[in-house]
Amino acid sequence: MYRIFFYNHTDEVLYSLDERTQDQIIGALEQLALDPFAMAQVKKIAGTRDGYRLRVGRWRVIYLTITEDQIINILSLFMERSTRDYARIIERLVKMGVVRRK
Repeated sequence: MYRIFFYNHTDEVLYSLDERTQDQIIGALEQLALDPFAMAQVKKIAGTRDGYRLRVGRWRVIYLTITEDQIINILSLFMERSTRDYARIIERLVKMGVVRRK
């Protein structure tokens, strides 16, 4: 089982949501901890070496995995409004040095 860590203030975003949405996202994260690559809602983020996204309704969870240590780092949690949201968030994470380009 993978351990989940929240990067920066991502956990604050999660706990600011309504209880129903929190439960949905936490349930999805619990499933993710069992196998971060097996869920149908998980997709690799194009243009990155190690970035993935998890879809939970309209919410998206951006994360990295460290397989050898069995760690999942939750980098961003946001409600998808347009396809440009990914590009904006990934670009911000690249500038911060958190996500690497291919």
